[in-house]
Amino acid sequence: MKPCACGCGELITDRDNQNRFHRFKYGHNSKGKGNPKYNNGISNDRSYIIINKPDHRLADKKGFVHEHRLVYEEYYKCSLLPGIVIHHKNGDTKDNRIENLQAMTKRQHALEHRGHQYFRH
Repeated sequence: MKPCACGCGELITDRDNQNRFHRFKYGHNSKGKGNPKYNNGISNDRSYIIINKPDHRLADKKGFVHEHRLVYEEYYKCSLLPGIVIHHKNGDTKDNRIENLQAMTKRQHALEHRGHQYFRH
């Protein structure tokens, strides 16, 4: 018996019933630091950077929060209300510098993007 490599503390055998070597209890290799793709809690959700903060009130069911929302709340010392979106002024959704972020309602955000759509040629 040895501890599961995910850090959960559960003991496992080092071979399964088909005599294959394994480091994790079934299902534990997809979470956290034990996963070879783990990147200190930072990941990508389409074109946004997401941070693993399972205890945050904005966390999704997997425990991730969009970094731009965290940056905005931290800088302005506020809690974003439902229905408020954070707009990336330069259009780069990975650029989460505070000077690139602007809070607005969903309606304002839709109008902002609709306006730009007419001027592209």
